[in-house]
Amino acid sequence: MYLLFGPAMAAVVVIGVIQLRDHFAAPVK
Repeated sequence: MYLLFGPAMAAVVVIGVIQLRDHFAAPVK
């Protein structure tokens, strides 16, 4: 179960970071 949960959690974190970066980068531009 952990082997399946690990990659899924990593994907969620990566997507969240990308969305946050875009959210903070938009007002700067």
